[in-house]
Amino acid sequence: MSLNNKAMIVTLNVSCWTARKQDKKVSAEVDSAHNAQNAGRYNKLLIDKGYLDPLSSFANKVRQYHYKMTLPWMDNGGRLLPSKLFMEYRNEMDSLRSQYEQLVRTFIKAYDGHLVQDARMRLGTLYEPEDYPPGSDLWSKFSIDLDIMPVPDAADFRVDVAESEISRIREEIATNVAQRQRKAMDDAWARVRDVVQTIELRLSAPKPVIRDSLIDNAKELTTLLPSLNVIDDPVMAEVAHEITHNLLVDVWTLRNSLTARNNVAQAAKKILEKIPT
Repeated sequence: MSLNNKAMIVTLNVSCWTARKQDKKVSAEVDSAHNAQNAGRYNKLLIDKGYLDPLSSFANKVRQYHYKMTLPWMDNGGRLLPSKLFMEYRNEMDSLRSQYEQLVRTFIKAYDGHLVQDARMRLGTLYEPEDYPPGSDLWSKFSIDLDIMPVPDAADFRVDVAESEISRIREEIATNVAQRQRKAMDDAWARVRDVVQTIELRLSAPKPVIRDSLIDNAKELTTLLPSLNVIDDPVMAEVAHEITHNLLVDVWTLRNSLTARNNVAQAAKKILEKIPT
């Protein structure tokens, strides 16, 4: 089965108002005070940072989920989403979008209620009323948008140009898809290497600090890996099987048994040897 039947390209755009604005007057005053020209820019924080942090943190949470569920593909931000993960991805994105909208709603209510007045007091003579749009205008500055496209298929390429050019373009499409496919799989292998290597190093230490996340990360990886294996690489399938059966040992056991730690560390070392460089 070709890749365009097993995955799609998803571009995520998360918008979050930074509430920052350059104050050209102050920038010019600083230049003048230091006998400088275009030495820098002074940016005002229009709204108290404490009210903006929850929004920017949630926006980053959305991006991190997107990166976790997808593989690198296009330079412009489009990433490869395996078809097997589509429903889970879409449902979670719908939930995240609803949560984000609620955070924005709460922020705009505070903005209209007191944040602009608070800024007047906080900024002193730096306050400029024209810096503050109506709360209703801020909705457009917060959004979570998805653009979903099919993976290009050279065989389906049709356009009204000379047949020689069509053949050339099809060849270029096939080459680009193959290169991006390798890049996507390299990313999947990098995730495997990072998780397995961390287990091997941590459990080989004389006095290891073993947190729940050590094994939880491996469990999450084994859940995603069969879907991220978009080319059905038998080595990746074998590695996923070995992680599941040899590394997912109870954390309590690892903390209290040197033998268990040594066994898992050795198993992790053997798995690392199978990972392509």
